[in-house]
Formats: sequence, structure tokens, C-alpha cells
Amino acid sequence: MGTWTNHPAPTASTAGVPPATIGPPPPTRTWIGRILHQLLVDTTYTLLIGLPLAIISFTLMVTGVVLSAGLLITTLGIPVLAGTLLIARGLADLHRVSLGNVVHRPTPPPALPKVRARPRLAPGVYADP
Repeated sequence: MGTWTNHPAPTASTAGVPPATIGPPPPTRTWIGRILHQLLVDTTYTLLIGLPLAIISFTLMVTGVVLSAGLLITTLGIPVLAGTLLIARGLADLHRVSLGNVVHRPTPPPALPKVRARPRLAPGVYADP
């Protein structure tokens, strides 16, 4: 039995290569380095993720709401509006997940209100609240 080390066991491909030495930990960032890093993260979120996602979200929501308003006469607008709201919820989740890198912590799911169950008198008959 060998002793445990931080290096992987040698394989056929690394047999002639000496293992890498573990050096000192990387230096901590200075205040200017932290500011520049945060600026890069914020810019990436805003320009590469947030702006295209916001344009797509706005386009889909306006199109869905206007289409459902126009189709309300034929009652097809209600399912279209329900689908639009489901798409809005999914896009909000995408925005929420992408924000985790900016604030340096995972974002929790939204707190949804609990729905109170209504007492049933008989199958298909509900009591007045």
C-alpha cells in the first residue's frame, strides 16, 4: 500500500514526466483587481447575457399579450395568454439564474404563496370560504 499524496498515480502517458510541484497559493487580488474583475463580470452579464435575453423577453411578451388580446373574441386568447405567462416565468428564471454570477452566490427560487386547500362537501361540490 502506498501513501496518499496530492499527485495522481503515474500512468503510461506520464511515466517519464516528473510530477508537478505544488507551489504557493495564488496571490489574492488587490482592490483594483477586484474592481476590474467585478466590472468584467457586470459587463458580461449586461451586454452578453442580459441585453439579448431582455430583447427576446420583451418581444415574446408584447407579441403574446397583443395576440391573446386580439384572439379573446374567439376564446383562443385565453390559452395563448396562459402560454405567454408560462414563457414569462421561464424567462424570469433564466434572468434569475444568470444573476448568480454577478452577486457571487446562487440565487434561490422564488417564494411562491402556498395555496390553501378548500374543504370538499361532496365530490365536485365546494364549501363557501
